[in-house]
This record gives sequence, structure tokens and C-alpha cells, in this order.
Amino acid sequence: MRNMQKYVHQDKEHMQKFMHDIKWENLLIDKDGNIVITDFGLSREFGSPERALTANTYTVNYRPPEIILGSTQYGPKSDMWALGVVFIEILMKLQYLFFSINGNSTEVLQKIYALRGTPSPDIWEGYDKLPWKIEFTECNAKNLSKLSILQGYSQDLIDVLDALLQLDPNKRPNASELLDWKYFKECPNESIQLNNFAKQYYQEEMLKYRLQ
Repeated sequence: MRNMQKYVHQDKEHMQKFMHDIKWENLLIDKDGNIVITDFGLSREFGSPERALTANTYTVNYRPPEIILGSTQYGPKSDMWALGVVFIEILMKLQYLFFSINGNSTEVLQKIYALRGTPSPDIWEGYDKLPWKIEFTECNAKNLSKLSILQGYSQDLIDVLDALLQLDPNKRPNASELLDWKYFKECPNESIQLNNFAKQYYQEEMLKYRLQ
């Protein structure tokens, strides 16, 4: 987990008004635990309030809900959502959290709501003004600490994940704020063995898709 702390320290791209296409496939870790970001094909500059940004950014499994719903004004808080997804996927040994075999953003959004609950203007200021609202059956947010994939992890870590995966981007911490959280101040020097889970998971999902 200390590798993730090192990544959060690398906030200079945000200060340069540049966002990434964050996913674990784009993160390379050297023998010293330093993280290098690769593949900037879907990355974006941001910062000008007059400039409308495209929704064609981030790989769909990591695309934040505000972008799926058509927001054209977004920034580094969207990166923090993708970081939260990557964080959980590492704990899941590189299985996908919000997976769509055919890159369907509506399917991804449905899976987001199944975990985080359906939004409303009360919990997400400006939600009712987003252009691409998609109606789903109302559901409540799940308690992350009760999820089987997060059993055995500290409440401090659960708090970090909960903050990163807030539906309202304005409620997510930025990278600098995140480093002040208790989890990162007392970050365990632990490692997780990452076997070939992702490839196996993708192959299984692809087989299900072909059999439909």
C-alpha cells in the first residue's frame, strides 16, 4: 500500500492542469516502489471554465459518474474517483470493480449505483442539472466495511475508499488533502501478491458475453 501513497504524492500533473487515464494497466512500478504513469491517449488538460471538455476520457470501467452523465466541466476530482477504483481493484488482486465487457457506460453506471446508491440533488449538488441523467431503480449505498472484498482491512482504509468514491466530485478529497488522512500518515508497509487474476476475470466475462 505504500506504493499507492507514493502515487498520491505525484500531484504535479494536477498542478499543471493535466489529468490522466488512470487504471492499473497504466501504472508501472519499479523495484524501488516508484510509480510511472503510461499511456496518455485519453488524458485531458483542464482548468479553463470557458472550455467544455469531452466525455471521451478515461477508460469506461474507471470513468467517474459525473462524466458518464455528461458533465463538460470536470477536473482532478475525477482522477480521484479513478484512483479509488484502482485502489479497490488492487485489494481485489486486479479484478475489475465496475466491469463492462463491451465498454457500455450505462452498464458501468448501473454498477456504480448498485455500490454507492442512486444519487439525488440532496446528496449531489448539481446532479439535477447534468445533461445525461439515466433513471435506474432506486437503491441504497452499501456499507463498504461490510463488503466481503474489504474484510480484514482497517477502518482508516475504508474511510479513504469511501471518500474517493463519493458520487459528488466536490466531496472527494484532492491528492494533497488525502495525504493528511490517518491511513496515509500511518500507511502500512505491506504488499499484495498480484497474480494473473485480471486476465482470468476478463476471459471469464468474455465467455459469458459470447454465450448470451
